Amino acid sequence: MLAVLLQLGVFKTANYVQTGNEVVGFNSFNINRVLVRSSGEFEVSLSNLLDDKVTITEITVDGLPLTNVLPALPFNLSAGSNVTITADSPVTGTAGAIYNSKISIKFDVERGTSDHYDAGFLKGEFQPGGMGKKQCSNGLDDDSDTLTDFPADPGCSNGNDGNERNPLIACDDEKDNDNDGLKDYPADPGCSSPIDGDETDSVLETACEDGVNNDNDGLIDYPADPGCTGASDTSELGMVECDNNVDDDTDGYTDYPADTGCSSASDTSELGTVECNDGNDNDADGLIDYPADSDCSSPADDSEASSASCADTDGGINYTTLGSVSGYYNGMPYSYTDYCAGSYIAEHYCDGTVNKTSWYTCNSMGTGYTCSNGVCVPPAPPANCTDSDGALPMEPFYPIASQIGTAGTCTDANGIFTDISVNSTILNEFYCGPTQNPISCLNTTWYNCLSHNYTGSSGGKCIWENVSNNNSCSDSDGGLIYNVTGATSGYYNNTAYNYTDSCYNATWVNEQFCSGSPWQAIWSNSTVYACSNMGANYTCSAGKCVYSAPPPPNMTNCTDTDAYLQEALKYPLQSQIGVQAQCTDYRGIYYDTSQDSNWTSEYHCYQYNSSENRCGLTVYNCLSWNYTGSSGGKCVSSNNSCSDTDGGQIYNVTGTVNGTYNGANYSYTDTCSSGTLLQENYCSGTTNHSEMFTCTNMGAGYTCSGGKCIPPAANCTDTDSYLQVARNYPLSSQIGVYANCTDSGGGTYDDATINATASREFYCVSLTCYYAEYNCLSWNYTGSSGGKCYK
Repeated sequence: MLAVLLQLGVFKTANYVQTGNEVVGFNSFNINRVLVRSSGEFEVSLSNLLDDKVTITEITVDGLPLTNVLPALPFNLSAGSNVTITADSPVTGTAGAIYNSKISIKFDVERGTSDHYDAGFLKGEFQPGGMGKKQCSNGLDDDSDTLTDFPADPGCSNGNDGNERNPLIACDDEKDNDNDGLKDYPADPGCSSPIDGDETDSVLETACEDGVNNDNDGLIDYPADPGCTGASDTSELGMVECDNNVDDDTDGYTDYPADTGCSSASDTSELGTVECNDGNDNDADGLIDYPADSDCSSPADDSEASSASCADTDGGINYTTLGSVSGYYNGMPYSYTDYCAGSYIAEHYCDGTVNKTSWYTCNSMGTGYTCSNGVCVPPAPPANCTDSDGALPMEPFYPIASQIGTAGTCTDANGIFTDISVNSTILNEFYCGPTQNPISCLNTTWYNCLSHNYTGSSGGKCIWENVSNNNSCSDSDGGLIYNVTGATSGYYNNTAYNYTDSCYNATWVNEQFCSGSPWQAIWSNSTVYACSNMGANYTCSAGKCVYSAPPPPNMTNCTDTDAYLQEALKYPLQSQIGVQAQCTDYRGIYYDTSQDSNWTSEYHCYQYNSSENRCGLTVYNCLSWNYTGSSGGKCVSSNNSCSDTDGGQIYNVTGTVNGTYNGANYSYTDTCSSGTLLQENYCSGTTNHSEMFTCTNMGAGYTCSGGKCIPPAANCTDTDSYLQVARNYPLSSQIGVYANCTDSGGGTYDDATINATASREFYCVSLTCYYAEYNCLSWNYTGSSGGKCYK
């Protein structure tokens, strides 16, 4: 076995190259090297640079398939990985010779998050060129025209010519000059030889002799296609059910090979042998076959019985464990994970084979419980700081008598700090802080005890002497109790007092309490407390902190960004299945996806029950809706076009969209659906779209006319309804009311008092504000004030 390496080259791509319907290259996919050994061994090294899923489906050398491929085709090339493929190659050669073979690698790509290109089927033709012998002297028919090398091949100018093609000859220039889908000799029947200068067919061929699979049954022309009675037959369609272009069994699929009930194009019945396509009600539910029986996922499903299933990872209704339910419903897989909506938890669980959701308020498990990451969690443990005299974080601003009047200690992770009397009047007080997270003893605050009605400082506290012994204080809620409305009452210097807890605002409570030293109970017995410190959704009401449960999420709100309507389920709009969009309900977001090169999954809103709207899924065969395939979560077509005369969604200009859709021309002009509703047509890429726009969104008074939104007409208004005809005979409701007049000039004019008896009244004449002056006494009034006559 010879071991001479015939290195064909290295191919690396950085972007797409678009040619017709093929895309060559991909920005995350590298061909590191391709080797063919003279012994017939083949080796290729591939790598995936980004996070796209690449599936290698076919590899050929000079159009010939490899054998004994390892790893076996097809296989996935995952993100960031590389692989070396070995196989037996159909290309062999002489030791020491270098060949210019053509390597073809076909692959599918599913888009990742690192690039913005749509997923789809890509075909790469990797041909290094420029290595070893030139095409015109390598002994190979490189352009497959049955002629090899110079001088036999007319595309070769000499033996050193690197290309057997001749760009000046129509039948040898690699172009489809007559647009019949075939290129050059011998593929195009219009070419008599490689030097033929015209690809046009000299004789019009029938469907049964044109070399084209006209009825898409995988069989071409007479006698291979049973629909052809002879070469002169003008249609490849036959008379039997599997070749007549009719969906005879109404399962949404027509003829062989699309309909799985057809074993071949000559099969006389589209019904198959599996339960969902045999014409029988196998599960006795009154429904027969796909799509009538909802338990059938496709015509190939071999069971009409319900396939509903449900499994729950947290074992049921468990609010403290994050769980997920998954299974099948109507043949479609689902998976839902517990999640939070404010203080509510959406707990998914199984009821037999059906998934259900329980809405639960975590606060019901105890004070301070909240919902986080799909589970109910207890409140955080208390802060690691203590103050023996009960100091609050707000103490520096509003000290309590029991704090500065008590020699206390503050303890945190750094040690114990004792209150100190600096001198006979100044106290150095320690306390826990900061306010929002009291975990440490802050720097001390110095207090002048005299400023707080004490007589001095001694022993780490403020002291008071010679007090009246008839002061008193009582608190109905027992102290600093923020969730109870209390009141303090008593006497100070023989004067009775009573103070009730109140709300400082919607979130703060003004809490009254007794300080423990009667001489302080009148003016320093309140503090302002944030109810949110008691937990989420606490507010202040009637002098206490109360819990206000948030409303559950809106389960009736469902939106679809491509405006998919439930009633259009069987008749989708081009702008719906031709657009990759998303559907959002209270459970999450669902994106339209391409199942393969022909099928698209379209999400849309529907009414799940009387109180809940959900996103549902319908799968479409894009070919059945006049598209050429599916890519990037939408149906696509290679021959569509669209232009808009008003440049897009321009609501104050009447525009028209024109273009071609699947070979048919169209033209749609903006129109008014009502006095305020505009149907605006516009382009999205090569596809026409339409939206309903309410003109009042552009401003008050806007209406729809002539296919556009127009502003309100000029007007004049007078707020006291002054009529022009009453100029000489004003109504008492007019000169007796202060009002204003606004006209089309944009001005506003207020009625005014001229003096103690005269008033100036503005009113409308046509579209303009005018005024007249009145002696209020002449109209049975007693005078003028504030822009009006009064009695």
